[in-house]
Amino acid sequence: MPDNPRCSQNAAAANQTKFEMTMQPASSAVSRSGRAVPSIRAAPAIILSQYFEPAQQKFKSAAIKAGLGAEDLSSHQNFIPLSSFARLLAEMQRSGGRLALIRSAEALSGSYGGLVGHLALSAPTVRSYLRCLAGFAPLFVKSVDVGFAEDAAGSGCFYWHTPVLDDAPVELVALFSASVIVGRARNVSPAGWTPMSVTFESDAPEDVAGLTALFGRRLSFRAERTAICFDSQTLARAMPAANAELFSIYSEYATRLLKEVATEVDLVDRVSMSIVEQLRLAPVTLDSTAHHVRLSPRSLQRRLELAGTSFERVLDDVRRAQAERLLCDTDMPLAAISLEVGYRSQSTFTRAVQRWFSETPRAFRMSRRRR
Repeated sequence: MPDNPRCSQNAAAANQTKFEMTMQPASSAVSRSGRAVPSIRAAPAIILSQYFEPAQQKFKSAAIKAGLGAEDLSSHQNFIPLSSFARLLAEMQRSGGRLALIRSAEALSGSYGGLVGHLALSAPTVRSYLRCLAGFAPLFVKSVDVGFAEDAAGSGCFYWHTPVLDDAPVELVALFSASVIVGRARNVSPAGWTPMSVTFESDAPEDVAGLTALFGRRLSFRAERTAICFDSQTLARAMPAANAELFSIYSEYATRLLKEVATEVDLVDRVSMSIVEQLRLAPVTLDSTAHHVRLSPRSLQRRLELAGTSFERVLDDVRRAQAERLLCDTDMPLAAISLEVGYRSQSTFTRAVQRWFSETPRAFRMSRRRR
């Protein structure tokens, strides 16, 4: 069964000499440093709730500790901060250990969650799956560089650069993601199969031996990038639910969606800037922001949905970033910061900070300054 020609053509166009396909990430909300905040679709977190614990209450508790509310997890299409997803994985590991984390990733490797899941399981081959996973990366992750490079012998490496996230165990995101990708390749490989090599950017954990069964003995750490390398035979294997017709349909839709998302990225930045300008002056509303960016409220909501977010989420992201900056970088009184980020009541501001950082404003400020 041949690979999907659209993904192959895109890969060749990206870099004909190295057979490399790398798509630049879309931007999202900005952090206090001015950089885009890395984020991921909520689909993996929602699917994880099925494997976390039989008692859903434990998952809800873990999600709250990770800074994720019911609205964040209401749709597979929502984007959530990568730091929150990392904290959710940390709660899972705390509850069941690293083995539970890996097992949940392996369970997810057979899931159809979201467009990427459908692309993965209907792909003609492992190679076509990895090509499209790299090419369509901005549809499911933002501000993370992802790529797939092949050599002349037909082997290939899927890689990404893990962003540095303050106070979030980002190494767990890399471990989880690698486990999902390797699990999907293992599902179509002979017993005992492992990748050619796997590298991680983080330091080696204490239980390295426990990871060799999944990733093989050619496992290394403190690398320049996280990478999983596959031999040519593995790349040529058919995916478990290979369906060229469905894969073509999903790829075409993803290509169109990628173009739409690219046009909406700038809008999210414009909305964020508009909110920052409004915060101190008057209550920020959908109507006032729509007026600022010269759209009707309905059009603004629809276009933000295309970008995987909403007006309420952008407003909350801006308030969070502003609050973090003012608490960490200034001596401004808490009452004044509350007004600066658009809260007329300091108690409402305190509840928001506790939701964002799991600490009161005063405790958050003191803990950051001790570092």
